Amino acid sequence: MRPVVEDLFLQFRRSRDPAVLGEVFDRCADDLFAVALHVANDRAAAEDLVQATFLVAIERAERWQPLRPLQPWLLGILHREAKVQRRRARRRPDEARLAPRDAAPPAQAALDAEAREAVTAALAGVPAPYREVLELHLGQALAPAAIAARLQRSPGAVRTQLWRGLERLRALLPKGLAVGLAAQLSASAPLLAVRARVLEAAATTAATAVGGMVLGTGLLMKKLLAVAVMVVVGVGWLVWWPRQEAEPAVFGVAGSADQVAVVAASPPTPDGAAPSPMPLPARVAAEAEQAAAAPAAGAPATALPPVLLPILVVDRAGDPVEDATVQQFAQATRLGDQGRPEPTGERAERAPPLVQVRTDSRGRAMLTIDAPCLVVADKAELGWSGDHRLDRHVHRLPDALRLVLLPTATVHGVVRLPEGTPAVGATIDAWASHAPSERSGRVPALPSDARGAFTLRVLADEDHHLRARLGDRFTETRSLRAKAGETIEVVLQFPGAFRVLGTLRDAAGQPVRGRVHLHAPPLDPMHGRDWTAACDADGRFQILLAEGGTFELVGGLEGQTSAQQRIVLAAASPHATVELRTQPFVPVEGVVVDERAQPLAGVFVGLSYDVVRDAVHELRSGLHGILARGPSDARGAFRFLVPAGYRYQLGARPLGSNHELFVKGPTFAAPATGLVMVVRDADRRGFEVAARVVADADEAAVPQGRVSVITHEDGGGSSQDAGERFAGGAFRVGPLPAGHRVTLEVTAEGFAGTLVGPFDTTVRTESVVVRLQRCGVVRCRVLRADGTPAVKAWATLVLAGRGPFGPVWQGETDGDGCITFRAVAPGRGTVRAGAVGTNVPGATVDATVRPESTTDVRLTLAK
Repeated sequence: MRPVVEDLFLQFRRSRDPAVLGEVFDRCADDLFAVALHVANDRAAAEDLVQATFLVAIERAERWQPLRPLQPWLLGILHREAKVQRRRARRRPDEARLAPRDAAPPAQAALDAEAREAVTAALAGVPAPYREVLELHLGQALAPAAIAARLQRSPGAVRTQLWRGLERLRALLPKGLAVGLAAQLSASAPLLAVRARVLEAAATTAATAVGGMVLGTGLLMKKLLAVAVMVVVGVGWLVWWPRQEAEPAVFGVAGSADQVAVVAASPPTPDGAAPSPMPLPARVAAEAEQAAAAPAAGAPATALPPVLLPILVVDRAGDPVEDATVQQFAQATRLGDQGRPEPTGERAERAPPLVQVRTDSRGRAMLTIDAPCLVVADKAELGWSGDHRLDRHVHRLPDALRLVLLPTATVHGVVRLPEGTPAVGATIDAWASHAPSERSGRVPALPSDARGAFTLRVLADEDHHLRARLGDRFTETRSLRAKAGETIEVVLQFPGAFRVLGTLRDAAGQPVRGRVHLHAPPLDPMHGRDWTAACDADGRFQILLAEGGTFELVGGLEGQTSAQQRIVLAAASPHATVELRTQPFVPVEGVVVDERAQPLAGVFVGLSYDVVRDAVHELRSGLHGILARGPSDARGAFRFLVPAGYRYQLGARPLGSNHELFVKGPTFAAPATGLVMVVRDADRRGFEVAARVVADADEAAVPQGRVSVITHEDGGGSSQDAGERFAGGAFRVGPLPAGHRVTLEVTAEGFAGTLVGPFDTTVRTESVVVRLQRCGVVRCRVLRADGTPAVKAWATLVLAGRGPFGPVWQGETDGDGCITFRAVAPGRGTVRAGAVGTNVPGATVDATVRPESTTDVRLTLAK
């Protein structure tokens, strides 16, 4: 399943992986660019807006709330950047004083002009249905989804028309020009350059690196201004921190010999004693030390000097916490791709803290940061902050680290060996399913005691997983979620008390190096617990369990047949030894005939399982792969090889090119020969509609248009194109399967879409005349109760009598409180308007839409 864009951005926020941000860009950039074109002066300014939006999103990724949709958040950034761009445009400098821009080489300019003229001329020769899609895509940089909304077509049809239109454009262009030239005029080409610069910024996550990129004059000035603001804020710390009214405090920093103890007093005491100065914030101190001192001899080029990091510990309400314990731990390391140790973001197992200090009455403490580390705050009666990751090589250190004490729950547990005795010294691993990017989701590991017992404190209202390990053995993972203050009891037992030993062989008795699955059927037939094991070269496997029960054992090799056996493990018989033999492929043969017993060639025949579909069947059918299928030959015969031991049902498509018509045949057990699949004349005909399309005003034939078939379902329906766009004022749809209820939707350029039907499909041909009306326009003006324009209010136009599949026109009002609905079908309708963020209309008015006319309506909101 494809991940949603919010999950991708959350993943980027945690990992800062440019590749993940690239996928977010690909999902959102087209829509952002379309909006930017409406608010910017030109395409270049729109590109700058999209680029600025993603750069701000990189810097402010931590501010995005994962429960909010991502695209509205990005649109909010885009609108703010647009305002900045407009303010900057009002302060335009004297162009005479600016250095002239380098002009493109004459040869390149001539080539560009010639190419654009060639594409423009070729577009004029593309048929209208494709040309209007290409013009919106190439000229206004709209994505297929936006084009579909603009033209009121299905997204699938727009994508098809775009592809075919580009093919026709390629055929009309001169041979000296590649069709890729047309793509260079679309939004995708400039956005590719924007994408490259955004990913470059993501790769250098330090704010100064992003600010230093050459992104055009406006963006460069913005980044330089941001750096200047950071410096001012940093210097402001020198003024702000010492002047806070607080009791005297001493910040002790213990640890290695090269760590210097820092003593910092608070502001003037009541008796007038002068305070000692507080150290600089982390980033300002680091920059000052880097500028003042050269790296030590022999130190790596990437070594950074130690910095002093202020810590502020608060409770969930944001109030400072006095006498909280703040600890600093080293991060565990692993060998990276270059063979060098890299921090993992987790604690070094069972290592003591490097530093431990307590907060003063204002919840403050101070730590020295000289290497990747983890910082955690704790106070028994209030909560725990979790381990916060600090790595200056990956992320810029904050000016001050704010740690929030969150409520916790307690987990009491015991770890047992397979025979049920306590597992002494087993390591307990616990981790949260989801954690913010700045916080480690792993709970510090700890060992079980002499009784196999352990006690963990976990954050409340988060999904956690627990597992014990002893050497190379692991217990089954347990999942839990606890409320604040709750205590949960768990038992973790190493597998081995129950065991399944076996051998996997094929039908001929030869060992199979496949996989086996042990499934514990639950009450829900589609879910349960599974254990898997790989077979060695001799087909042998072993599965160890911590508990008994009734299980289904499935084995096989992907693309081959499978084997299945039921196993019961109990205290009296905890071990089972089995031999699984996969079943062979067997033939299925038959013939397709009509109702007069004459062979039918080219009928597409397939098989389906005639079994109860449960989890075990899914495991076995996954090993089998897709069942064989294909057309009947010239004698109407078919022959397939299928796994033995199953019942199947025959099915056929009477017309090979028609996926709608389908006929069910007999059921049988494999192997089987002499099967007969009967396809009647009625099965090959189905339901057809023959239509003539005319203009309602003058009965003239509508030259071309599009037809979609809507199949009615419970509470809704599904729509799909009926094929090519019709031409010559007529079309024919079908054959469609009998026994359904369908409606046809007919649209043409300049006309309102019309619904024809519904029809109850039987074996017949229905002849109809479709009358299309010219579209009208509805202009709406929405006012507040005081008579001022209602800016960014929502407005919706719904036509009466259009059925559940009729179109709806909607949007937000502009700065004058106005919105215009175009290409509206004639008829009576209702316009509703209200404040954005509410579903209750503040005003409603009826409107009558007339062909080729404009209808003006006014709505006044109650509040």
